[in-house]
Amino acid sequence: MSEKTTIAELKNIMVKVQVPSVDYTVLQPGLIIGGINTAKNTEVLTKLGVTHIINCAYDPTGRGNFIYVDTNEDYYTVRDFKCVYLGVRAADTARFNISKFFYDVADFIDDAIKQNGIVYIHCYMAISRSAVLVIAYYMIKQKMTLKEAVIFLRKKREIFPNDGFLVQLMELDEELRKT
Repeated sequence: MSEKTTIAELKNIMVKVQVPSVDYTVLQPGLIIGGINTAKNTEVLTKLGVTHIINCAYDPTGRGNFIYVDTNEDYYTVRDFKCVYLGVRAADTARFNISKFFYDVADFIDDAIKQNGIVYIHCYMAISRSAVLVIAYYMIKQKMTLKEAVIFLRKKREIFPNDGFLVQLMELDEELRKT
């Protein structure tokens, strides 16, 4: 068994690898991560073939103390864009328990891909909330270690989750290594 990964080591990986900033990134067939601009552009989503959307910055009230993206099922229905929608109400704060969504989001992504769907997972900028949930997906469903998942994602796009989210990923890594 390898050594436990530290927050400092993860942050070093995130700042070392350089890729251009883009609104969305295709991670693999069936999985795209991105930000608000693509999430709100049904023309681009259609061109990408998106069938499933996960909004990791969902706040139906619009009164959250964090940056949110005001899309929901109705947003897409009104624009005649058909998709399976999952809203994840997650604050981008170190104290927020994002780990409660790890398994549900991983299952949603996995099920969509198995049905030949294309998932667009996003938050506001796709550097923290959605990045963490994608990392958890790769750990849970693709059996990557935390470090492997961070390196994989960071090679594709800029990410910088908050320290609280990194701690929760470290806890997931420990949990998965025990099984």
